[in-house]
Amino acid sequence: GKNGAVGTTYIYLDGAEHFKSMATNVTFRGATGSVAFDPSTGSREATSATFEVVNFVEDTDFEGGPSATRFRAVQTDIFQNGEWTSLQPVTFNDGTSDIPPYLPDVTVEHNLYAKALQIVALVLCGLILILSIAFSTWTHVNRKKRVCKASQPLFLHIICAGTFILGISILPLCIDGEVTGTYGSDAACMAFPWLVCIGVSATFSAIYSKTHRINLVFNA
Repeated sequence: GKNGAVGTTYIYLDGAEHFKSMATNVTFRGATGSVAFDPSTGSREATSATFEVVNFVEDTDFEGGPSATRFRAVQTDIFQNGEWTSLQPVTFNDGTSDIPPYLPDVTVEHNLYAKALQIVALVLCGLILILSIAFSTWTHVNRKKRVCKASQPLFLHIICAGTFILGISILPLCIDGEVTGTYGSDAACMAFPWLVCIGVSATFSAIYSKTHRINLVFNA
């Protein structure tokens, strides 16, 4: 547009045009050489930059006593004008330029459960589940007998259900990374406290409720 009073012409650019103009046309000489920009990203072109590889080696001329040492920086490679130039070999910790061998594979001890322990746990789990079902079935069959009526079958069934859930809580403890992997192990670890809490709550709530009811009867 033109300023009517002065007659000056202004050029208006939006952000995209200004960025494109800068990335395409701007080049200058910097401390590390000619600086050019990539029009697609706006970053400096790697071929216009200067990179160097520095090797820190022990300074053998340093006289600081047996308990002191000093390192000096040695330039080994340099990147200029789009290509690498090797100046001197890299010195490794053993004082030579021989590439050290690869480190051995790391052996991780996952502390997995012994097979014998898992078998014993599963056998006990099965025994608890079978006994819980058996006692609950016995209670249901004999619910009209005097002994079962006096023991209150509802609370007996709740106790059997609680012990059944407690028995199931053994199963997550038998699961490790070797069986199901990381995701399954995480799920088993989260399931264990829930099963234990629910089982204990059901069992002892029935016992305490039964005791409280008996106490009310005797103190009525």
